[in-house]
Amino acid sequence: MNHTLEEQKSFLINESHEDEISLGLVIAAANEASDADPASSRRERTLALLAWMLDRGFIPVDMHQGGPVPMTEQRPAAILAAIRAEWPEGDDMAEGSAGVSWWFHLPPDRR
Repeated sequence: MNHTLEEQKSFLINESHEDEISLGLVIAAANEASDADPASSRRERTLALLAWMLDRGFIPVDMHQGGPVPMTEQRPAAILAAIRAEWPEGDDMAEGSAGVSWWFHLPPDRR
């Protein structure tokens, strides 16, 4: 069953109540939405959803330090630029791909 982007956003918020959100999950949500913009690339759809998440209050976290530990850089523009730099144009970067090491946490006071 396909869900709209708004339904995918609700899913991500609900999922954040239980666990951190992986970039792979964001990629899937952005690109499996029934109303995903066909004129945008997989990467651009994902970055647009990430921008919404960051504006909503999600923060990038390091899960390798017993996480979630907030990453030093928290500015949305810098975060999106770093992900864009790690994700070459034209690469599908499917869920589970090597290099998909970004995780996002939504603090309880922002839900």
